[in-house]
Amino acid sequence: MRILAAAAASAALSLAVVAVLFGIASLAGDSARVWTKAWEQEGSVKEWQQWRTAFKRLHLAHRLSPLNADYSADLGRLMEWQAWQQNRESGAYEASRDLAEMFYRESISRRPSWGFVWAHYAENRFLRGNSDDEFRHALKKSIELAPWEPGVQRKVAWIGMAAWEELPADLQMRVSENIERSVKLDVHRYEIIRLAAHYGWLQHLIPMMRSQSQIAALELVLQQIERR
Repeated sequence: MRILAAAAASAALSLAVVAVLFGIASLAGDSARVWTKAWEQEGSVKEWQQWRTAFKRLHLAHRLSPLNADYSADLGRLMEWQAWQQNRESGAYEASRDLAEMFYRESISRRPSWGFVWAHYAENRFLRGNSDDEFRHALKKSIELAPWEPGVQRKVAWIGMAAWEELPADLQMRVSENIERSVKLDVHRYEIIRLAAHYGWLQHLIPMMRSQSQIAALELVLQQIERR
């Protein structure tokens, strides 16, 4: 009985320790995400001390919970934020993109059904100048796994339009279908129109704009572009 009691106490203690570690990891990850959301709204990292603190906290969360796909993905995005602030011709830029790719691959290995991370992985490869088979596979997976997720639709739209001429016909069709779903969902209406105008994709987008509000938005954006 004493042996059983000791074993039960040991198991309970182990579970308590694990719970504490996961709790610390969760708090560290959540606090870092507050800053990354603010950077997304502002379009840049205003204070690099925040970035360094966010990295330390996410790195701690990743160490405490190494199988958690969220922490790997968050670290990948954090390295992308670092890359966006650097000279594209510098070695530091390539190093940041390398780390982002490593973390995204790790996240995909933990949760291969996560379309969000496939989209970020495709974007990171494309921004490194890689529009190879691996990039196309990642873009395809993001469309297949998250067909109605607005954030993924938005990312696939810009990557697909930017890389349109380099995509095979079947992937062009998938990108086009993704953009049409985005038009139906109507979350990123104005941004999709601006992207199409910027990348010369309007001839594909205009037939998708059918409702009065969509046509009005299209006319408004085109007028704004003409005034510049």
